[in-house]
Amino acid sequence: MYRTIFTPSKLNNNIPFAIPSEWYGQLVEVIVFPINDSDGLTKQNLTMQERNKKREKLNKILDEYPLHLSGFTFNRDEANDYD
Repeated sequence: MYRTIFTPSKLNNNIPFAIPSEWYGQLVEVIVFPINDSDGLTKQNLTMQERNKKREKLNKILDEYPLHLSGFTFNRDEANDYD
């Protein structure tokens, strides 16, 4: 998966983006939609200090729920077995 976020402007409404070379010759899908950013949380609007404060707050919340994935392996067949 490839993801990029950008802000188009009236001056430049044709936004070029790079496609990974391993995708050349394959059928790819491009989906574009606006991000509803009612909280003003886009990285462009936050200073590094503000982002660090938000990250610290999130880490404090997540630290209460430790999750150890050291022995985890993903089994696609098991994940898609709905019976």
